[in-house]
Amino acid sequence: MKNQQTEFATATIGLGAFDHSFNLREFLEVLVRKLCPLFSIDCVALVLYDEKLEYIRNMYCSVPPVNGMRNVEVMTKSLGLSGITAEIAGYQFPVLKSHDEWVDGYGENHCVSQQGLQYKYHCYIPLEINNMILGTLELHNDDKHLSQEGMSFCCTLADLLAELVDSKLPALQMPAHLVTDNVEEDRGVPHYAALIALSNALLLVSDEVQLEEVVGRQLLQFSFIADHLLIYPVDHIAEHAVFDNVISAGVPVIIPARDMRSVPVLSEWLVEAHDDVVVGTAMYQDTALLGLLYLRLKNKEQSAPLLELIGAIAAQLTLALNNLRYRQELAAGTAFFPLTAQDRLEYAFPEIVGGSPQMQEVFNLMGQVAPSTATVLILGETGVGKELIAGAIHQASDRAERQMVRINCAAIPANLIESELFGHEKGSFTGATDRRTGKFELADQSTIFLDEIGELSLDLQVKLLRVLQEKEFERIGGSGTISVDVRVIAATNRNLLDEVEAGRFRMDLYYRLNVFPISLPSLRDRRADIPLLANFFLERYKMKSGKKISGFSQKVMSAMMKYRWPGNIRELEHLIERQVILTEGTLIRDLDIPAAHQVMATDGSGQTEIKTIAQNERDHIFSVLRLCNGKISGKNGAAKLLGVPATTLNSKIKKLGLSRQHHF
Repeated sequence: MKNQQTEFATATIGLGAFDHSFNLREFLEVLVRKLCPLFSIDCVALVLYDEKLEYIRNMYCSVPPVNGMRNVEVMTKSLGLSGITAEIAGYQFPVLKSHDEWVDGYGENHCVSQQGLQYKYHCYIPLEINNMILGTLELHNDDKHLSQEGMSFCCTLADLLAELVDSKLPALQMPAHLVTDNVEEDRGVPHYAALIALSNALLLVSDEVQLEEVVGRQLLQFSFIADHLLIYPVDHIAEHAVFDNVISAGVPVIIPARDMRSVPVLSEWLVEAHDDVVVGTAMYQDTALLGLLYLRLKNKEQSAPLLELIGAIAAQLTLALNNLRYRQELAAGTAFFPLTAQDRLEYAFPEIVGGSPQMQEVFNLMGQVAPSTATVLILGETGVGKELIAGAIHQASDRAERQMVRINCAAIPANLIESELFGHEKGSFTGATDRRTGKFELADQSTIFLDEIGELSLDLQVKLLRVLQEKEFERIGGSGTISVDVRVIAATNRNLLDEVEAGRFRMDLYYRLNVFPISLPSLRDRRADIPLLANFFLERYKMKSGKKISGFSQKVMSAMMKYRWPGNIRELEHLIERQVILTEGTLIRDLDIPAAHQVMATDGSGQTEIKTIAQNERDHIFSVLRLCNGKISGKNGAAKLLGVPATTLNSKIKKLGLSRQHHF
């Protein structure tokens, strides 16, 4: 979980602007620009200690803005720990302190930085790795204490900082280089996060215009790239040695810019370049050349890890180009390659978004059942996308050339549903002025999707069972039998076994439908997909509205991650559509999410608030910490009373956004 939080925090704050040298001053400058407006923080400081916690070895502190620009003051000389600084270094978990509390305890307020800056409210979050304190992330302001939301988010940042500082501590004051010598050491740092962001953004690309826009925006997150040129499709590639060298290499190759000026398309791209170094790489699918990528680099120093990183970027683009190629050939009817069921699912329904393990299992089941004629029963709560999954299975089957017939069994009155399913003859009942063809007859040689199958009456369940068993039925008022070849996909949000036990659903029909069940997870059970889905819907509705909205604020994203989503994906989509309409700026800063807390009546004497499991856990840990006077480890520590390792308790404290208050 820590790695996922680290990647999320990195992508959210926008730390991809840094190279692998991990320059802390630049790091903090961006952190201050992003963090201060988000949580109304006036000052951010990063203090690093020696191993024995005897002195400060480095300190980076933002100072008040000058001409609207925030600067970071760096202290590199050693400074002994005593008094207030010694107490701060001893904090094992987040602590909130006010001006008055410092004055009461030490006769003075905590002075921040070498300029002696003072603030009214302070927050101290330790940077801890393997029970060792590396430093403290300090947050100061003159308005009020940091909120619980801000505390939780900044604890995640502190975990990121601790990991980065731990891996780079000996070299913090060394000159910056483009990359380190070991790519494995750089996993989890900004370039890795930028690769994740690139991959996620490319998932949403459906045409060449979107591709160029996404690539141009995402490649700027890699600090070593000055500019890029993507040549796609390959029809634009002329015969020239510059192209041939890249195509034949098979890996990213370095090309002096001066060698490219004889090619018109490249010379126009390099008009502002002088002696820049260019890296070119070809992108293939099997043996087919999809396109060429040229990157102009800011730094002339090259290394093997850099070329490996560029190769990883090219691999992500290759997948995107291959997707475009498949879609274009499918649309033109010129596809000459065989498509598996999994291919059809992926390319015919790109709006099925999900990278979580739960959705990967669903995709796997869909790929297995799609080529067959087996009856499928899709289970899941309202709004999880059952109809979309049914449509994808049909499109990936051999019946895809014929339209799938859909019917919602709960939306049609009970006295009309039989006619809707099986049709009727003229004059068979009052109002039957013409012969009606039923849905099953329309679905012959195709697929019928029966949504909310649990709403059918017992009488109709008998007739449906006959269709499933005998592949035949009769119209209302008709005397002849009609045979059909129909594949059935049914869906329900009910527990059909409970319905069978209650006598509302036939057991024999249940087992006929339950040949191949697929259970769709609720959105709260696949929270890792929420950012992907949110951005997918944002892209959809901002294009419809013509607005230029870049994303969500951390406050909104945090709220979406915490909310239970009783309406699942449908609720998420509608909330985002509404907010896109209401948003005036370039960032969605509010979302009309219902209150996270609900109230229930008690015995009539009052009301009590329903708390989530996480809230109950937070309150319990807080109570035990208070009982132990804030002590975590040791004989009389909170960890021993709670029956968990001290490291586990530390992680929970940070995750839950707890802070050590003065009354500990």
